[in-house]
Amino acid sequence: MAKTYWFKVNPAGDVYEFNSEGLQGTIHKMVRFEEIAPGVYNAALGDVRENGEIDFEINTNNGDYYTVIYTVADIIKHFSKVYPAAKIHITGTDDRRNAAYQRRLTVALQSSAVNFAFWGLKEDGGDWEPFSKSENYAAFLLVPVE
Repeated sequence: MAKTYWFKVNPAGDVYEFNSEGLQGTIHKMVRFEEIAPGVYNAALGDVRENGEIDFEINTNNGDYYTVIYTVADIIKHFSKVYPAAKIHITGTDDRRNAAYQRRLTVALQSSAVNFAFWGLKEDGGDWEPFSKSENYAAFLLVPVE
């Protein structure tokens, strides 16, 4: 079992917070789910700044990448239990993050008790297609299946 961080969730079940512990010290992180279409929620990971704002583009290099990714996977699983019909949209702020999500987050989620159908959207747009490890995607859609 991969190491994960303890997280807390707000009463509405759409904002999750945890602390990353690593080379740069303790970094307060947040995953926010925002409904972007009926029944579709964007999952956004960011660092919480001292002024309370969330920075979604920062790269903290805290040395705990795998722990953060597996924590995000646990958060997605928890959110899916609270909102079982929700589709979850994920996209990185750059190609490097998209590749990381494609490699690690999908692996972490595929090994979960919550079942998802994985879909990908390529850079050039078009339609969502069934996820393939050999393709590069600009966005991902997790659709719950029973």
